[in-house]
Amino acid sequence: MWFVGNSETGFVVNKARSLTIGDVQYPRNIFVLWSKEELAAIGIKPYSEVRSDSRYYSDGALTRTETDGEMVGTYASVAKDIDALKANMLGTVKSTAGSLQSQVDWYWSRAAKGGTAVPADVATHATAIYTVMDTKESDINAMTTLDEVKAYQVTHGWPSLEVAAE
Repeated sequence: MWFVGNSETGFVVNKARSLTIGDVQYPRNIFVLWSKEELAAIGIKPYSEVRSDSRYYSDGALTRTETDGEMVGTYASVAKDIDALKANMLGTVKSTAGSLQSQVDWYWSRAAKGGTAVPADVATHATAIYTVMDTKESDINAMTTLDEVKAYQVTHGWPSLEVAAE
């Protein structure tokens, strides 16, 4: 990407295209054929953007600054709602637990229809799934700050639900 003009009134060029700068029409191949210095001489600089971690922040106002002949656009970080993040995490935990439980639910259906009893190791594994889910739900519900959500994600995943095989 390139930036044409100054930080207040300039614009971003995402892909090579012809441009008119001042009274001069430039073909799109200048972006490929010209050097960085030649482009800079007519007001075209390399451009990049810095965005916030979208897991925790939304993009706020954009500020553009020129550094070492390159234009950098930086978005302000706007923290996401902690309750919404927690609800998303809880949904993931419940969905994962449900998926894991669905793999062994047939044992109980079979037993209820007079078939073979649920093996002890399967019952133990099913109980472990709910125990891990309850622990994670409790941990998530106890969070009150964005820093706690981030720390949890670093140490536990976003959020994973791993149950050791019996």
